[in-house]
Amino acid sequence: MDKLSIRDLTTMALLTALVTIATITITIPIPATGGYLNLGDSIIFLAAILFGWRYGMVAGGLGAALADLFVAPAFALPTLIVKGVMGLLVGKIGNSKDKNLLSFRNVIALLLGTLWMAAGYYITQVIMLRNFQVPLVEVGPNIMQGIMGSILFLPIALVLRKVKVQ
Repeated sequence: MDKLSIRDLTTMALLTALVTIATITITIPIPATGGYLNLGDSIIFLAAILFGWRYGMVAGGLGAALADLFVAPAFALPTLIVKGVMGLLVGKIGNSKDKNLLSFRNVIALLLGTLWMAAGYYITQVIMLRNFQVPLVEVGPNIMQGIMGSILFLPIALVLRKVKVQ
């Protein structure tokens, strides 16, 4: 593994904090499962596509898990895994070097990250609730959350590219 610089660690920490803030700023609870919808995916996608899989994995997993400690503590550990893997997938599949943020590869990465997140939370809730039907309530909203995160990711990433943050 490559040695991480102070700049890398600082960027990861900042992205982690941004994921946490974006996740807890606007929450829409889903009473049937105890979960909630949020805007944190947009920053996870940003970290993964602009900075790479390590940033997406760390910021996604830690940032979303920290948010869950405040909003839905029972989900903190599963979220660490689900959102961490989501950031890793998007970062590995996406292309941070592509000038076109909406390249075919990046769109596929966002789609697969969204599908993984919905599936990961479905499996988590099946285990937590010991029920296969109730967690179905959250699959559609989780997919919508991923789509909204993908849409919000774009203007933020365009601005950061324009000011040459990455």
